Amino acid sequence: MGIPVVRTTVLVISAGLLLAGCSQDPTSRIENIYALQADPTEENLGRVRGELDNPDGDVRATALHVLVTQPVEDGSELALQFLDDDHPFVRMTAVILLGDLSVEEAVPGLGRRLAEDADWHVRQRAAEALAKIGGAEAALCLKVGFKDPLKEVRRASIMGVSQVAPADSLDGLVILLKQDPEWEVRVQAARALAGLGLIEAVPALQAAIDEDSNQFVRAAAANAIKLLQQE
Repeated sequence: MGIPVVRTTVLVISAGLLLAGCSQDPTSRIENIYALQADPTEENLGRVRGELDNPDGDVRATALHVLVTQPVEDGSELALQFLDDDHPFVRMTAVILLGDLSVEEAVPGLGRRLAEDADWHVRQRAAEALAKIGGAEAALCLKVGFKDPLKEVRRASIMGVSQVAPADSLDGLVILLKQDPEWEVRVQAARALAGLGLIEAVPALQAAIDEDSNQFVRAAAANAIKLLQQE
């Protein structure tokens, strides 16, 4: 039983020396951060916190993730702070953390990331985070994602808004079912309409069965009507 403890102690000491400045290699620093996480003393977490200023985005993202999931008392504040980081991986990490923590104060910032971020992965994750947090403001932000140029973001927004505000989602989902150029998005819209539990969605779904050129969309619409009629 004593051997693992000795190895961990040596690893943590080595990590502390490297983080103090003996190595500038990002991969080594990331490894060291996880080594410090294995022995989360106040001193070691302080060393991890120092890496939030590292010029490498991957190192900053790793440090942020470790601190927030540890967790530290100001984890939510740290994640909010890094929503506007200049590295997309750091922003995406902050977005995911805020969603996992259901930080209501993050909704405006997450909405901004969904509407404006240059990286589509960040926008997609922002939609998922908003769905986890929920509420009327999050629902409004998610509807902005319906017009995103990438289908992955539109799909995430559809899933999110149908969970957060089903009664207010009907019109937007019907438009997507009728007009979206990507069949995957139209399929997602049909599935979301089924999840609303609103019989008012049936005419639009029937129109998709009659008119949509894609067999998967037609099948999804038919299944959605079947589910709604079982309500």
